[in-house]
Amino acid sequence: MCVVFSHATILSEERCTWTLSAARFIAAIADAKLGAPEVRASDTLGSMHKVLVSSCLVGDPVRYDGSAAISRHPVLDRWLQEERIIPFCPEIAAGMGTPRPAVELLGGDGKAVLEARAWAMGQSGADVTGAFIAGARATVALCQQMGIRVAVLKEGSPSCGSTYIYDGNFSGAIIHGQGVTATALREHGVSVFSEDQWEQAQARLSELEDR
Repeated sequence: MCVVFSHATILSEERCTWTLSAARFIAAIADAKLGAPEVRASDTLGSMHKVLVSSCLVGDPVRYDGSAAISRHPVLDRWLQEERIIPFCPEIAAGMGTPRPAVELLGGDGKAVLEARAWAMGQSGADVTGAFIAGARATVALCQQMGIRVAVLKEGSPSCGSTYIYDGNFSGAIIHGQGVTATALREHGVSVFSEDQWEQAQARLSELEDR
């Protein structure tokens, strides 16, 4: 049984599958290269675009501390009603459990991690860089498979932050930068927004669908 809480809405079984089968999905594509975006006509023409949304934003308790970060906005409500949403958590996809130790990026942001100039480090001192890169690959592969061009991700996350992340010292201080998954998505043609940018995400979606 799949139970995901979101705005007092139970997500459909089809959409729940993306969250609950994430570990199997990453196993299938872990070795895949991050290629150019694959957007097939069958994915976009004659049907509405799907939107990738961080699972925690729609009520799935997958954050490091076992909580959710439910976002409330009319745009999100409408997308849920339209069944546009594909909920996904790159860290769960990479096999990281919930709850799990807090992680911050040490030495740079997500771009630096993907260029092997920085690391994803747990508060316990564990190096989880490989898992974060695997989660980014899983997310890119999913977007390529489904023709997804818009994502709304959890701000501040070492995976999903789109304008800021924490500074790597576990002090609560933030720095300008983006997470590993947000970086990978942007580098492969996906427009990434935070939960404070629902209207901007809708504008981008409308632009894509008007083409």
